[in-house]
Amino acid sequence: MNRYFFGILLAMVIFPNQTVNAMPSCGISSVSLNQLYLKYNNGNATATALEIQCAQKYNIIFDAKNLNNINGASRLIDRQGHQIHTKMTIDGATRNLWRTPISPINYEKQKFIVRVMLNERPNAFQAAGEYEDQLRVSIVF
Repeated sequence: MNRYFFGILLAMVIFPNQTVNAMPSCGISSVSLNQLYLKYNNGNATATALEIQCAQKYNIIFDAKNLNNINGASRLIDRQGHQIHTKMTIDGATRNLWRTPISPINYEKQKFIVRVMLNERPNAFQAAGEYEDQLRVSIVF
């Protein structure tokens, strides 16, 4: 039985536009799951939710270690380099764009849901093992 693992690494990178003494507080909270698992079925999906709170306007950037393009096409990779294609989407954002600054709808408190879907039909020749990717979230204000 194969297990597909999608690890969530929430790395908050902050780039303030102000002096350090006047830096407002921004943070990531309420992460629903820090590890996601996909079953061995085409179209199987999983998701995690997180909230961003910030005292001023900001942009958020969603990225993944194995991301293929800005539309969320990605892949899970095992230790031997075998790959399984996935599709990721962002709910709660004004656009579903990856590696692209996105302005949130509500600056004070905004909930985002990241969904990951298996985007290929598994077959009997697929190598058994754990396949991984990592999600990164950056806040720029």
